[in-house]
Amino acid sequence: MFLMTGEDDLPRELLDAPRERLLMEIRFLRDEAHHRRVAELDETLRLTQQQLRDTETHLLHSRDFAIGAAAEVGEHRALLDQEALRNKRLKNELNRVYKSSTWRIGRMMLLPVRVLRRLSRGR
Repeated sequence: MFLMTGEDDLPRELLDAPRERLLMEIRFLRDEAHHRRVAELDETLRLTQQQLRDTETHLLHSRDFAIGAAAEVGEHRALLDQEALRNKRLKNELNRVYKSSTWRIGRMMLLPVRVLRRLSRGR
């Protein structure tokens, strides 16, 4: 019998086994390897699907957070606009007070008091 490289490492029972038995053994080993590979791929698929679900959940949370943040920004802009309008009204009212004759007369009458107060403070 012609021996190939590594045949001397094989058990004697395989060297003497009939061809049909060897072919059956080869099919069995191929099937076993195939089933192991399918199981590995199934596990990889399961893990990938779980990661996808986790990613989708994270994406939904991020989207909800972004929507909430955008709504909050809108609320703050509206409040800022309201306060800017209120500030403008108050400035206009203050300008009207400063331009009134009552304010001017009061300033002139209290000028000596302001001057004496500054002198007493040492300015």
